[in-house]
Amino acid sequence: MEQVIGQTETALNRLRQAKHLIGEVRGTGEAAQGLICATADSSGSLTGVDINPRALRLSVAALGDEITEAIRLAQQDTSRRTGEIIEDAAASAGIPQPLDETFVRERIELAASNMYRQS
Repeated sequence: MEQVIGQTETALNRLRQAKHLIGEVRGTGEAAQGLICATADSSGSLTGVDINPRALRLSVAALGDEITEAIRLAQQDTSRRTGEIIEDAAASAGIPQPLDETFVRERIELAASNMYRQS
């Protein structure tokens, strides 16, 4: 029982550490050949956009597209970094991967075929 409690405490500590790390994640994205840089926090919320004055030479539509792309890349970077932290924490805490649809379907089909053979 003490071993189980110790393993649980270790897993919880790793998950707490992961939560802290996720809170500090900052994603970045660049567009227009680096003239536009966006940053996003761990929730994917935009925290900043830096626009080099040379980017203002773009048309309004192109500038809007490039700003949107930088923001999208920053949010994508945040999501990737957060996902890596979660995967590492789950693996080190001994949390099994969730069952996917294929695994469940195969198990149900196997059980059904075994039942059919027995009857």
